[in-house]
Amino acid sequence: PLILPGDPPNGDFIALDNTYAGIGDTVLVNREGNGARDALNLPDGCVISVIVGIVDSLYVESLET
Repeated sequence: PLILPGDPPNGDFIALDNTYAGIGDTVLVNREGNGARDALNLPDGCVISVIVGIVDSLYVESLET
């Protein structure tokens, strides 16, 4: 889920970072074990979450549902 500035955190988790993201960067996270292991090329690795990209920009058209 997308967490916008000012939103309460959705819980904490740890993700490996192979993208060199910095503090405050908006990132894309794979939080599924098989996909995370594939992204790191570690088929037997003990990993669940990995950062797979840094978001350059984000446009939200409407916050109403």
